[in-house]
Amino acid sequence: MVNGETKPTISYLIEAANRGDKAASEALFEALYAELHQVARRELARRSGGVSLSATTLLHEAYLAMSARGEPSFLIVYDSWDTPPASCAG
Repeated sequence: MVNGETKPTISYLIEAANRGDKAASEALFEALYAELHQVARRELARRSGGVSLSATTLLHEAYLAMSARGEPSFLIVYDSWDTPPASCAG
């Protein structure tokens, strides 16, 4: 919670960013970057030896490889703590 407000879910931020909400796009980038940085750090720690990359370098290399594939597209993914976005309601 920040200032008495609940932190928005990734699913909410994706939907808001898709509607053109610039603040949501920025918050989504920050949230995903932080999460992916943690994943990269854990993966490097798990390999524990012979790896000379930092977690930041690994994350940036992955981004460059993905961005070379063309225009990015995102699937809306939510975990059991999120409510499915309205766009996924069937």
